[in-house]
Amino acid sequence: MDSAFYYHNLTDVIPEKIVLAIKRDSCKYINSNIRFVSSSEKYFDLGKTTIVVDGTEIKIYNKERLLIELIRNRKHYGFDYYKEIINNYRKLTEQLDISKIADYISVFPTEGHIYDVIMREIF
Repeated sequence: MDSAFYYHNLTDVIPEKIVLAIKRDSCKYINSNIRFVSSSEKYFDLGKTTIVVDGTEIKIYNKERLLIELIRNRKHYGFDYYKEIINNYRKLTEQLDISKIADYISVFPTEGHIYDVIMREIF
């Protein structure tokens, strides 16, 4: 997620490592510049999109999916970093696709909690 937040201009903090989401049953290889985050099949493809970064096309989660992941994992981030990203999301409310957010949230078991936090923090 850290890489995606940076590539989507939601933070100016350059990640120390590239963070790659992989399916739980995928093989990992050792690389000191990459941190792997495993995801279940159920969530892996939600919000996947493609962008161009420095002339290279990369697969990345869209901003709507990243917002959900930010909320789900907010305890893993420092307060200032979390608030920076939340404040940048507040500036994007007109650009966010609310129906995508609702569709993505419905897949997660804590959908009511995620929805409440997004409404309180962003909208």
